Amino acid sequence: MSEKIEMREQRQEVQKLRSVVAIILALFLLSAPGMTVATGAVTLFMFIILFGIFALMEGIAAIFIALSQREGSWLLQLLFGAVSAFVGLEALRHPIAIGVVTANVVIFIIMLKLIAGGIIQIVTAIQYREERSEILGRLMGGALGLVFGLVLLSRGGTLEENPATLIRITAYYMLLSGAVQFMLSRTRRS
Repeated sequence: MSEKIEMREQRQEVQKLRSVVAIILALFLLSAPGMTVATGAVTLFMFIILFGIFALMEGIAAIFIALSQREGSWLLQLLFGAVSAFVGLEALRHPIAIGVVTANVVIFIIMLKLIAGGIIQIVTAIQYREERSEILGRLMGGALGLVFGLVLLSRGGTLEENPATLIRITAYYMLLSGAVQFMLSRTRRS
């Protein structure tokens, strides 16, 4: 087996793992108990931890994929991975501080990650033409991030009154993104 095929298969396995974790975290967030005044802070704290895990894992996967391909716009993919990993690490290192800083800052960080990440993935897809399934996966992932980021932006970027909406929007993004990436990683193998 050539080294190039072996690296592609490793990237597919990393992508599959990322998608499975995203789906599991999304389902967990969607099945969380209803938001009330008493459970709101605990649920927001849990959301910040789970989002941190997702962002860190997505960042590590993107960095691995960028460093393993080193062609096309791999630097943009590396940048996306670094930003995502940084956001994830900060959320995991300081979840209480992030929770105390109002939901608006959390929403802004998530919007920035989704919109910037979506744009980077779309640009990468346009520049990366080696394999059609790679292009489709990047375009779909970028479009999902961009759409969900814009949905948050269209809501005025403030959800202090109802953090459950933030949690649901992000969970739906994670679920759809994970499902699309998982299906594409399975398609690439066949």
